[in-house]
Amino acid sequence: FTRAVGHVDGKAVVDFLVEDVFKFGVPSMLITDNARNLKEGLARYFYEKVGVENRNSIPLLAQSNGGIERLIGTLASMLRCASADDPVHWSKLVNGLTTEYNHSVHRATRHTPFELQFSYLPRKLTDLPVQEERGRSLAKPDRMLAEMRERQRKVKSSVQAGLEDDFGRMAQDFDVCVRTRAHQFQPGSWVLVRKVQIRPGESKSLGPLYHGPA
Repeated sequence: FTRAVGHVDGKAVVDFLVEDVFKFGVPSMLITDNARNLKEGLARYFYEKVGVENRNSIPLLAQSNGGIERLIGTLASMLRCASADDPVHWSKLVNGLTTEYNHSVHRATRHTPFELQFSYLPRKLTDLPVQEERGRSLAKPDRMLAEMRERQRKVKSSVQAGLEDDFGRMAQDFDVCVRTRAHQFQPGSWVLVRKVQIRPGESKSLGPLYHGPA
């Protein structure tokens, strides 16, 4: 779930949880980073009242909550590309891009986030109607529940195998990086230069990351 807000204060956090997250059930535990607006003040009072245990990731160690950090980076890249022609109105793209992410197959799990959460594949607006399915009768609730449980079992097994393969590839990539020498640049080489300062009016998060080539 994502939401574009003008300011992330305690009220914005509570509103997001109640309106977007808790409609699928109140979790027993919530893991956040160490930002004060996520663990103190109104947010902390709210957690205590609804019985949610709040745990924090390790400060200055993004790997301790790596899944979320990777998700944020991916969505930021998607927003940067999608709003390149009109960065001022980036907030209008958040919901659509989140849907596309949730419907995309993850390299490690081999399934979409939506399928992992709800155990079925949704139809998207971009999908063409399938003629054969229009006359199909609906399954009975008990049969549908049994099919979803069986699908959950198969998906869980597939995800475990996919994660093991992905971790293996990550280890191999790390070994290759350790053995690879650092890049060496010579006078006259063309390079991209990381932007350190932004000009007035530019977005720090959605603007280009590099100057160049130079």
